[in-house]
Amino acid sequence: MQTIIRCELVINEALRFTLMLDTPDEQINEFIRFLENILDVIEFIMQSKNTRDFIHEMN
Repeated sequence: MQTIIRCELVINEALRFTLMLDTPDEQINEFIRFLENILDVIEFIMQSKNTRDFIHEMN
């Protein structure tokens, strides 16, 4: 449940920021950029976890 709340807080903060921009196009583009960055971080975390699991299995 805490993970969901954290995700909601991050998304809400991104929305608050993007809604301060001037045009809808800028808002949408910035929000998409934000989501891309979040997905990159999640992918990195997953790869790191998989690498650690693999190394642990090898030992």
